[in-house]
Amino acid sequence: MHSSTLSCSPRRSTWVLLSLIIVGTLATCRHRDRSMKVERPETGYTFPALSELRSIEFHGGGMYLPDFPVPQDSWGALLDALSPSQVGESPPPPWIVLGVLHITTRSGVDHWAKLCLVMDEEVGAFFAGPRERELDPYRGGNSQKLERALKDAYSLHLRQSEVKGEETQE
Repeated sequence: MHSSTLSCSPRRSTWVLLSLIIVGTLATCRHRDRSMKVERPETGYTFPALSELRSIEFHGGGMYLPDFPVPQDSWGALLDALSPSQVGESPPPPWIVLGVLHITTRSGVDHWAKLCLVMDEEVGAFFAGPRERELDPYRGGNSQKLERALKDAYSLHLRQSEVKGEETQE
């Protein structure tokens, strides 16, 4: 009786196993789910209502945009670009920090939000909380809308500054 069995040396099976692990790892790294959705908005950061706000300041340190007071007409678009959100982990690379929003309410309560631009995903990311040094990570909003809202706010700030400058010269 002749039996045919498939035999594999221990060395060869080690290489086969190692190759499968490497291929599987590379496939997983390359196939990142870019369709991240906010599934738990009840865990997201609650920014104050627009009617409760006294001011919003952007602190960019000049890397993305310079520091500037965000004009009141831009508050809604900026906060809308951060919603809805959910508690999450730090954003996946590649991402960059655009700057920090310092939000102050009429009653003097501070809110801080470190804004991130997530390069390969529509869903944005930010870190937020009541103290600048103790911010929790959130995923949500929309990176492209956030970038547009910041640029629009800065443009409006420049236009308003020019008008104020003209008024004081008269």
